[in-house]
Amino acid sequence: MKSTTDSRTLAALAVALVLWASAFAAIRAALVSYGPGELALLRFLTASIVLGIYAAISRMSLPKLRDLPIIALLGILGITGYHLSLNVGEMTVTTGSASMLIAVIWLGEIPTWLSLLGGGVSISGVLVANLRSRKKGVG
Repeated sequence: MKSTTDSRTLAALAVALVLWASAFAAIRAALVSYGPGELALLRFLTASIVLGIYAAISRMSLPKLRDLPIIALLGILGITGYHLSLNVGEMTVTTGSASMLIAVIWLGEIPTWLSLLGGGVSISGVLVANLRSRKKGVG
């Protein structure tokens, strides 16, 4: 049996990838105006409103009463702890370093030779662009 992926799945994956990848830069930009706790609260307040609207439109069922304590515990420790740590960390670490640390330490991803090669090409491009702009007197 041949497995195929439909265009809606690919579009959802592309949107998720772009949003996840841009989150680190967006966090860095938002930390100029908001503290780490305020930023985490703002992000989850926004997400809660969007999910609430979706839940109302789709008539999503409520969780069982016995599941609420574990949901609350995971929300407080897992989600809030992760995002507060990420926000505080991005105040002292560069955006690229933060995303790499999360990928390697938190998610357990081990860089492959291909990803390291891609990183090297990216860094080379930044160096070339930086050197060219300095020679032209920009920056």
